[in-house]
Amino acid sequence: MLGTMIKHSTLSTILTITWCIVLVFSGVESKSLEDKGTQHLIVSTLDNVEPFVFVNESGSLVGFSVDLWDSIANELQVTYEWLVLGSVDQLIDSLLHQTANVSICATTITPDRAKLVDFSRFFLKDGLTILVPYKPPNRIFFAIESVFNELFLQVLGGMLLFIVIAAHIFYFLERSSNPTSTDY
Repeated sequence: MLGTMIKHSTLSTILTITWCIVLVFSGVESKSLEDKGTQHLIVSTLDNVEPFVFVNESGSLVGFSVDLWDSIANELQVTYEWLVLGSVDQLIDSLLHQTANVSICATTITPDRAKLVDFSRFFLKDGLTILVPYKPPNRIFFAIESVFNELFLQVLGGMLLFIVIAAHIFYFLERSSNPTSTDY
């Protein structure tokens, strides 16, 4: 299904980056994974998070995360069984209480969650954005704002200050040397 749509080279690249990019490990030490083929893991995941993990018509787990974990398990030569849970809090609890060794799911990494378990880097960037209605700017106010911005007002104020100071200096210098000037 989704695994067949992924090119073999892309999947190989994902696997060679390391399994740490995909997994959240709590109860599995890296030393124990070096003994390939001797490890049986319990993998917790969320149910019904399409397209990552969901149950198909025959009752099997399918999806991007399932295909990715299958490939990683084959590469590591480990056996595993799925533990399907209903919430992210249950996933974290399963890792903390060591009822699961690994978790793979679509979840958000938050500072509070990162205090409890170690997260890998994300394995899919979805590019989620927020859309708001477009309001065209009022052309008159836009023109005024673009001309009278903070930098413009600072430059204008500096120039006016320079002109006033220069005018006073020239006035005092010219007044004392000009014979037609009367002392008031």
